[in-house]
Amino acid sequence: MNDIDIIKNYWSSRAEVFSEINREELNTDRLEIWEDLLKDYLNGASLNVLDAGCGAGFFSVLFSRYGHKVTAIDLSEDMLAQAKQNVNAFGNPNNAAFFPMDAQKLEFPDSSFDLVISRNITWVLEHPEEAYKEWMRVLKSGGSLINFDANYFLYMNDPEEYKNYEAGLQAVKDNGLELIDWGHGETFDELISRLPSSHRKRPAWDVDTLIKLGCGSLYIKPKISGKIHDRYNELYYIEIPTFMICAEKTE
Repeated sequence: MNDIDIIKNYWSSRAEVFSEINREELNTDRLEIWEDLLKDYLNGASLNVLDAGCGAGFFSVLFSRYGHKVTAIDLSEDMLAQAKQNVNAFGNPNNAAFFPMDAQKLEFPDSSFDLVISRNITWVLEHPEEAYKEWMRVLKSGGSLINFDANYFLYMNDPEEYKNYEAGLQAVKDNGLELIDWGHGETFDELISRLPSSHRKRPAWDVDTLIKLGCGSLYIKPKISGKIHDRYNELYYIEIPTFMICAEKTE
């Protein structure tokens, strides 16, 4: 089994779990944090949005609900099925379309979208620079790319970052919570340790890559304020913050 099949199979096996997490997000005050972060894009004229690596459809729900046209793609058809169910239940299904597709190899023409948005996908890509290149390619001039991610597995290869990982483990234990086994397995863990994002300090790497790709203005939020995770994950990632990076295409 090649690497991309390992990645696809893992996310397919976790589709229902992550769908439940997304539904919880949509029904708690965490939704307000995301709406505030994205208010400049959610409000106003209708946008043609690419939800790259949509997972269980959190952003697809949000943008379709606000009247934007969403094209949602994911490598896992099980994730796409969950995303479609969630848009039907919580968003506007008339504003969304779903396609199985590799976020690193898009099947759309140049300049197709006003906005490309992604969350927690670049860390697990074999070629994240190719994904950024493709995302910029399909953006219209003046369009924006927004990515949310974190240095989730840099600790596997960076002794200093391992301390941040240990701090999270200790915080979970100190608060009396049991560690969650996400069911990665040795094969998936070994793959994760080899992925590019497990060797690069981010978002510095993302900034350098997007500049090389010729993006216009660039905005970075190194740490998203507010509690965007449930209690367990707020503790687990206490020293591994989610960052936000926004790049504009000006050509």
